[in-house]
Amino acid sequence: MMIIQKQGKKEFIKMHKKGEVNELVSIIAYFVMYSHISSYKNGAAVWEDFYAKEISKILNSAKPGDQLSLDVDMAGNIARENKVFNDKEMFNFDNEKNEVCVKLNTGKKSCYSYFNNVEVIGWRVDPGMPADILRINIGKEAVNNAVQ
Repeated sequence: MMIIQKQGKKEFIKMHKKGEVNELVSIIAYFVMYSHISSYKNGAAVWEDFYAKEISKILNSAKPGDQLSLDVDMAGNIARENKVFNDKEMFNFDNEKNEVCVKLNTGKKSCYSYFNNVEVIGWRVDPGMPADILRINIGKEAVNNAVQ
């Protein structure tokens, strides 16, 4: 009888440990889902994607010497609400990759490529009334280092 009870206790301990593992896996899954869903807070992920695509479209039609202005009031409001205050963090232009990235949340950013061979030489967000304005200066055509 004693042996059966010890085996029962061991089985109970094993089951208890399995229960802890299941709880831990559940907590991790919950955290992953929460972090993914929180990126959609205030529509941040949707607006990041929208602005990245719109800026990319504008850059595709830009010419050297252009000064572009874009109303980014919604992006500014969402970014400030999500504790993203720096305009260089909100909007980022990579001339080597021909890519624009928009970050309105403390998590990941949305990036989109543009195909026009121009160089973004400067940008800033002018906070204002009634709207925040993104100002982009286009420089000379970017040098393409591709081997032909």
